[in-house]
Amino acid sequence: RRGKPVTEYAFDESLKKVLAELDKLPAKIETNVARAAIRAAAKPFLDAARENAPVSSGRLRDSIRISSNTDKRGGMLTASVKAGRTTTKAQRAKGVQDAYYAYMVEFGTKPHLIKGPVKLGGQWYKNIHHPGSPPSGFMRRAFDSRQKASFDAYADYMRKRIPKELAKNGG
Repeated sequence: RRGKPVTEYAFDESLKKVLAELDKLPAKIETNVARAAIRAAAKPFLDAARENAPVSSGRLRDSIRISSNTDKRGGMLTASVKAGRTTTKAQRAKGVQDAYYAYMVEFGTKPHLIKGPVKLGGQWYKNIHHPGSPPSGFMRRAFDSRQKASFDAYADYMRKRIPKELAKNGG
């Protein structure tokens, strides 16, 4: 899907005014508010990805999560929705098993040889010729279908949280 532009949404005047108030907050609180807003914006993508994920054992669906980071050099906050390798202690504590194959489900696989010995259906095989699998695209569909909902979640969060923080911090 190269070349397909990401839909842009315009900030309305009420959101612009609320965002201008963000600068009145202490830097640490401003960062916390922005991080939470970005995570709120990722939530519609998370929900859609979980809805779209093919379910066999449930491991793939259960591995989908939101991750947020701050770029140490530029200070840019980012949030992403990830599927596959589980790395959080909370997920391991819940017993979520690793879905290392998430990228294979998303993008598909070509026919290939699986070298054995491999146990399949209670029987052992030296090698297995896997026919490949078509791409599912569950993450891409999630992104494509929830862009406006993501923007709205971000805007709603900021509209609610900034006035609360200003009231608490004497802004």
